[in-house]
Amino acid sequence: PSIGRDHMSYLGNTLSEIALEKAAIIHGRGSVILGPLSPGVRKAIFSAYPEAFYYRVGKDFETKRMQGSEKLIYLSREGEMKGLSYELSLSGLFQHLNSSLVLKTLECMKKDGFLISGEKVIRALQKVYWPGRFELIQKKPPLLLDVAHNVPALKMLLSSMAEEFPGEKFNCICGFCRDKEYLFMLTLLSRVCRSITLIPFASERNISP
Repeated sequence: PSIGRDHMSYLGNTLSEIALEKAAIIHGRGSVILGPLSPGVRKAIFSAYPEAFYYRVGKDFETKRMQGSEKLIYLSREGEMKGLSYELSLSGLFQHLNSSLVLKTLECMKKDGFLISGEKVIRALQKVYWPGRFELIQKKPPLLLDVAHNVPALKMLLSSMAEEFPGEKFNCICGFCRDKEYLFMLTLLSRVCRSITLIPFASERNISP
């Protein structure tokens, strides 16, 4: 749902350049579902593809937790799924956001004639499994796996950790590719970790500890 400074050797040196490279899949008057983007990035996309129909999270649709419940509710300005309440099997605040993007996409597909059952969508959200994304494989003490691979993803991870484990300090085991903003990511991790252990992995882009 975000545009970050990632894969810059292929996509460009600025957020606007990266956004336009990714937005090249937009064609004509198609539907475009946007996650959180900076005003400058949005402006660049809107200017390059003015005919598309845009739906922005937080403006045209969103997901919120129902008061006194673990269930989420999907809110939308239009579409047959607005008001849909559901349980999400995935942990992490960013998965709430991701589920709202999924539901808006399904709304647009349904509008275009796809046969989509609300009941099946609810069941799918209850059972979906995404290994390596805020995956808690042990509760006491907590052992968490996440493949946050850029700054936006890491910020999302840290926000989810702060909500799920308030005040906790972690021992972090991680590895980085040399083309990532790893020094800044290490700075972010240092704020919530009592220790950070760097390990190698099988890639030519690996940074040797």
